Amino acid sequence: MLRLHALAAVEKRWQAVRSGPATLNHKQLVALAGEVYRLFISRFEENSGTPDNWAAFKAFNRVLK
Repeated sequence: MLRLHALAAVEKRWQAVRSGPATLNHKQLVALAGEVYRLFISRFEENSGTPDNWAAFKAFNRVLK
């Protein structure tokens, strides 16, 4: 059973790769931004980390643009 779930997950990923990037509307973009925001809050609310870690995170994101 686990093998079937894994196979389905892999096939879903490959189908997404074959389909290419999806076009999102404004509402979908805002929803995704909210998910990222909630992830950051849940991860860093109690312990935001060191300034060096955040500098590295910012640099990483700038490279991705």
